[in-house]
Amino acid sequence: MKSIRDIKDEITDQLSIARDPNEKDMKIKRAKNRVAFLRLCISYIESNPDPAFLEKDLARIDNRISKIMSEYKLWQTENHMPKQFKNEKEMLKWYENYQGIPDLRTRARTIRFILNQ
Repeated sequence: MKSIRDIKDEITDQLSIARDPNEKDMKIKRAKNRVAFLRLCISYIESNPDPAFLEKDLARIDNRISKIMSEYKLWQTENHMPKQFKNEKEMLKWYENYQGIPDLRTRARTIRFILNQ
């Protein structure tokens, strides 16, 4: 499991990249996004979670994502408003946002990072 010290060291590295005037804009943006992610990880670790609980929560989140995504085809056939979407990709993105999939994926990614998976 990651320690707060390890994450703070990585935040320092990323902030030095973000503040470097010679870096490209895309690299600076990635560094800032990484810092935001790392701060989220610190807030998880400060609550002192049990690794067994985190593994159980990760399994629950993965199971929930797979169940929601398996119901997509059923939702798509029962959906009465397919004409408002330009294509299938846009409909899938709307469905994922409606079901809260991006937040679940962020939580899963955070837990995997903390558990070193």
